[in-house]
Amino acid sequence: FDAKVIAEAVEHAAQQEAYMEMNTDYFQGYHFSAPMRTPPKTL
Repeated sequence: FDAKVIAEAVEHAAQQEAYMEMNTDYFQGYHFSAPMRTPPKTL
């Protein structure tokens, strides 16, 4: 497979480091940013 791996819910640098050792391609979670609100859309 030519799949990319995404680690979710990364909250600490130690978690990111562990995932990096497992060759994880992408990360997301509070360690990087809290969820961002989007402005309401008008239809």
